[in-house]
Amino acid sequence: MIRLIVLIKGRTPVTKLLPYLWFNTPNLHFLSIKDFEEYCAAQNYFVEDSKFFSERMKVNIFPNFFAKLALFIITEHK
Repeated sequence: MIRLIVLIKGRTPVTKLLPYLWFNTPNLHFLSIKDFEEYCAAQNYFVEDSKFFSERMKVNIFPNFFAKLALFIITEHK
């Protein structure tokens, strides 16, 4: 259900099982691609490029739903 919410809304939900925002949790950090991009912007980082992967291939469609690994190239705004 959580992945479906991420697919539809693009953000990691706060639920009874995961009651914290992704960057404020005392446990594992679950986050969506959009969550990470917004975090980078808030921290004054620029996402220059990103690629997403499953176990066997590059993911181009619905990476929040299908990707297991994300690679970001980020730089600090000057």
